[in-house]
Amino acid sequence: MEGALQQKNDSKRRPFAKLLYHYCKNKTIRKLLSHQQIDWIVEICFGYMLESQKAAPMGFALKTLNFFKNHHPWISEEIQAFIEKKLPNSSAGFRSVVRQIS
Repeated sequence: MEGALQQKNDSKRRPFAKLLYHYCKNKTIRKLLSHQQIDWIVEICFGYMLESQKAAPMGFALKTLNFFKNHHPWISEEIQAFIEKKLPNSSAGFRSVVRQIS
């Protein structure tokens, strides 16, 4: 998990974000995650969303966070606030991700 947090280059973040998304996509695996592991995943995803300039890492992070939006009440609120802030100046790829999770 620490390696994913340390990535600063968007080209390196995309594969990490994609791998994390596909890992969390499986409901059986999500049920086995501890609260601490979910908190790490949420931290990584918010870090990617806030620091990334490209749509792919942001999109995968957003889709992954969507799985855990009910883990803490503030997660859903922060996702919505992020979308409202980024949507007016976003790319077509990011808009597509927002449509998928809405």
